[in-house]
Amino acid sequence: MKVIDLTYLHSVSDGNKELEQSLVDIFLQQIPEFYHTMTEAQHNGDMIKLASVAHKAKSSVLAMGMAELAHALKELEMICKLVYIDNCKANGVNDTNLQWYEDQIQSLPDDMKTTIFDYIEKKVATKVMVDLINFYNLQTELAKVDIAEAF
Repeated sequence: MKVIDLTYLHSVSDGNKELEQSLVDIFLQQIPEFYHTMTEAQHNGDMIKLASVAHKAKSSVLAMGMAELAHALKELEMICKLVYIDNCKANGVNDTNLQWYEDQIQSLPDDMKTTIFDYIEKKVATKVMVDLINFYNLQTELAKVDIAEAF
């Protein structure tokens, strides 16, 4: 089963195989960097860094047509922001970005918003974050195989 769909990549390259190869090479270079940074940020409890890397990785995987993984990374990003908001409020930390993060969460589709609030309520957010990071790792490993076959 293929995890990539190179339709978007082909459309932006307008048939330029060198450009496609260059974009694929960038994607392949980013995989270990993103994974390492995500695991490190999660381990250190740096929710904003983890959210930021998930956001960047989401754009990268979308270019490779990995919509399911992009959705998972969006969920990871928003869980991190919600955990950060809750931690700031619980500890009396005043961060000028809190309202912006809250607005982002409130603008999510209802199903995703419900899901991430459930993770917090059920106190499984940390486990879900680890699961989503592992999902990123698995999907990108599968993507490497697909890319090797396509190029």
